[in-house]
Amino acid sequence: SLGLEDKVGSIEIGKNADKASVSAAGLGKAFAAVGVAALAAGAAVFKIAKIVSDARNQLVDASKRTGIAASTLNGLKLAAESSGQSFQNMDRVLRGFTTKLAGVQRGTAESVEAFEALGVKTHDVDGNMRSADAIFKDTVSSLQSMGNETERNAAAINVFGANAGRLFQALGTGEEALKRHIEFAEKYGIKTGPEAAKASAQWQAATARFSNVIPGIMDQLAGKAGFGALPAVINTITGAVLGMAEVVPAVLGTLLKPFTRVGEALALMQGGDMVAGIKK
Repeated sequence: SLGLEDKVGSIEIGKNADKASVSAAGLGKAFAAVGVAALAAGAAVFKIAKIVSDARNQLVDASKRTGIAASTLNGLKLAAESSGQSFQNMDRVLRGFTTKLAGVQRGTAESVEAFEALGVKTHDVDGNMRSADAIFKDTVSSLQSMGNETERNAAAINVFGANAGRLFQALGTGEEALKRHIEFAEKYGIKTGPEAAKASAQWQAATARFSNVIPGIMDQLAGKAGFGALPAVINTITGAVLGMAEVVPAVLGTLLKPFTRVGEALALMQGGDMVAGIKK
């Protein structure tokens, strides 16, 4: 038989085992909590990266369409949103501008005169077309320096088209308005330089590949799990259901027929025709 010391030792071992079990359970919960937190953090980082990438790509794509620098467009976006508009409104303004520049390249008199009236040079001393970004900034500066609002609006429409008013709604007054917005966006806003644009393009390509790969993996898993047989199973079940749909009404009709006759008999009796009711 066990001595007193052995019994005490057994009790202590049992207590320690219980403590170890509790510690292991607590450790498991801790690891689970860490895992959940890590997944949540990963999802948050992914979401933030997507928001940044989408915003940057919007500017880069617009820059490619218009020839205006992404940093300038970033300032214009800030100006638009500060005035309660969206960047899409500025995109409409820029379409008119790029159309007018295309007219200058073709030598269209109306387009050439629109910029000449503002004193904006569209070509350098060597006769080469200046960048769309430089022409845009000079055009905005010239328009905002005009004191007569009616003349300014007319000149703006000649260059930007019918949506020109949205531009001045965004920029307000003052020759340096656009410059201030650009500088603020460059300092505090999203980065639009070559390296940043390259990183966003890589992110966009990576997420596109990821979105394409996931369905492929699911397809492979479905094949290994025998999901290929599911259509046949579903068709069999559908056929059985349709068969039941045909049989059930007939069965129910047979089962309910006695109750129907009783109901008809009671109705006859209630109407005073006791004989007909009894016969029924």
